[in-house]
Amino acid sequence: MSVVVSGLLSRAKAFWPMLAGIICARTALIVACYGSYASTDDGIFTDGSMFVICALFIVALLIFSRSRRELGATAVQWIMVGSITVAAGASMALSLLDSADQTLVATAFALSIASTLALSLCMFYWLRCLRGTDEVTAALFVFSAFFISVGIVYLLSFLPTRAQNIIGMALIVAQFAFLGPAGLRAEHPTERPHRRARTFFTFARSNIQDSRFLAACAVGMALL
Repeated sequence: MSVVVSGLLSRAKAFWPMLAGIICARTALIVACYGSYASTDDGIFTDGSMFVICALFIVALLIFSRSRRELGATAVQWIMVGSITVAAGASMALSLLDSADQTLVATAFALSIASTLALSLCMFYWLRCLRGTDEVTAALFVFSAFFISVGIVYLLSFLPTRAQNIIGMALIVAQFAFLGPAGLRAEHPTERPHRRARTFFTFARSNIQDSRFLAACAVGMALL
């Protein structure tokens, strides 16, 4: 048991900036675009913006897969900074809109799309920072982030919509504080490289049958 606890603590010490970053990004996305789940299937303001973003991502995936181009580290950093800025601005604008004014529906939907796109890119960035980790760390990271985020979203759902968006903006801006620590972790990896890496998190496809990985996934899904 002490070995397990020691392993979890070492992982938390190494990957806390990415964990905190994706928690902030996902929480802000749910608050801004899904109303903290307080009202589900609320017309275009729930899944509508996500459908638009998924279509954009499919187009981008097709373009990048055909060109086989890769973004450099500097470009990724600037995209992240731009995403945080756009998401914070959209969240603040949503907090100032009168949701009861039907003339502002199109504006609110456009802001929701912008926020969804920017915060999705933020989450992609934090996942990108996990490159080189083993399968157990990847599973623990994702499930822990979602588990903590769900708890925060639940608490925020009791607040007025404007207050939720303001807090969401604060969470978005807070991601700036984690960029530096995440960069230091990338410069000093703690995981040993896998020689047979074939997937994003550097574990071979056959390792999907690894009992540790399946156990981590099972515990994570149970908590969710």
